[in-house]
Order: sequence, then C-alpha cells, then structure tokens
Amino acid sequence: MKAFFKCKMGYTLVEVLVSLTILSLIAIPMFSFFIQAYDYTTRNQNNTVSVNVGRGVIEFMSKQNFQEMKNLLYAEGAEKDLFIGTTVDSYKFSETSIPDNEKIEINSNRYAVKVTMKKNAESYLDNYTLPITVTISWGHSSGNEITTTLEGAIVNETIR
Repeated sequence: MKAFFKCKMGYTLVEVLVSLTILSLIAIPMFSFFIQAYDYTTRNQNNTVSVNVGRGVIEFMSKQNFQEMKNLLYAEGAEKDLFIGTTVDSYKFSETSIPDNEKIEINSNRYAVKVTMKKNAESYLDNYTLPITVTISWGHSSGNEITTTLEGAIVNETIR
C-alpha cells in the first residue's frame, strides 16, 4: 500500500481522454432515459389535470337547469356542442368557440373544453336525463394536441 502512494507516475493525456470517452459513452444513454421519464411524467400530469377539469365540467353541467338544457338541445336537433370557459369565479358555457384567454388554465396549460349533449337512445329517458360527452384537449410540448373524453349526464331536478 505504501508503494502505491509513493509512486510518482501520473496518467498521460491520452489515458485521461480515453477514460472520458468511455465514461461519456456510458453516461449519454442514461441522460436520454431521464429526459424520456420527465416527458412521460409531464404528459401523465397533464392527463390527470384534464380528467379533473372534465369532472369539474360534468359537475357544472349537472347543476344546470335541466329544462333549459333540454330546450337548447331540442332546438338544434339530435346533438348540440357547447364550449366551456372560465370567468373570474366560475365556469361559463357558450354556443361558439371560447377565445384563448377564457380557456381553463392550470399549471400554465390552457385546456379547451367541449361538451356535446345528445338525445337519449331510449325516448322514455328524455324527461329524466341528457347524456353529455366532455372532450378536453390541450397542446403538448411536442406540438401534438392531446384529448381526453369523459361521459356524464344532466339529470332532471325532480329525480335528484
């Protein structure tokens, strides 16, 4: 052991460069793993947020007046699209597209929300429920638009 510390020989520049090259060849693939893990985590976080936004919108729509929503749907036909945005303290719906500054924003991501009301497949249910489909879309850092879809219903107040 003493002989090891008394040895005055050092490493040559070539040896140092070869060892750095070998270390780089091992380390670079590991960095790409961390980048992919970060991207996967971010995408799942945004997906979780979009599901929670969709649940909030379903809750908001279920509290709307059933008869008004039914009249709105039946004035159009078999299907009606509504767009959801935000005001200072709550959601709002519109029959036209919502401008970007009124889209739901969470964690610096803007979520575009579209609610599609449909007539029931069974006509006897028309006085009790209106099926809705909530589609939430947002942009991903890769430039792709990602969507999540949830289903729910607006229920007549008389049976709540």
